[in-house]
Amino acid sequence: MSKELYKAFIDGLVERKGSMTARWMRGDGFPQTGDNKAKNELLAALTPE
Repeated sequence: MSKELYKAFIDGLVERKGSMTARWMRGDGFPQTGDNKAKNELLAALTPE
């Protein structure tokens, strides 16, 4: 399996994932708590690609 095909496969699985963690990652980030500050800063710096 090529790297591009593997990436497309994994991206497809993540898009279908219905967990809260997946929703937070695709949305506005994790709940605004001190423990999640670093996670939310990282997510804010990422692009959809």
